[in-house]
Amino acid sequence: MEVWFLISRWLKISLIFAFSLTDMLEIHEFSGLGSKAKDILKGIIMVGWWCIWKARNETRFSNKLFSANRIVEDIKSLGFLWYSHRSNCKNVSWANWVSFSLM
Repeated sequence: MEVWFLISRWLKISLIFAFSLTDMLEIHEFSGLGSKAKDILKGIIMVGWWCIWKARNETRFSNKLFSANRIVEDIKSLGFLWYSHRSNCKNVSWANWVSFSLM
């Protein structure tokens, strides 16, 4: 839950509350963001799942410990790589990404 709180603060949106996978898949639709930012949020949610699952597996099987801050930093990094290489907006800077000043 702390990871999603930190993501909400980073993206400057209302707190992310979801009770199911379906809620998470639809949360971007109710974020109050513009269409471009909604697509980015949807991607960040997916990257978030991946990073949380990866941290869970590394904790479980390799005895590594992860803080919520570390997971969010991983989400920001992987999200930036995804966005800057897979979207039509390839000129986004890291500084704009980490401050979520994309629009």
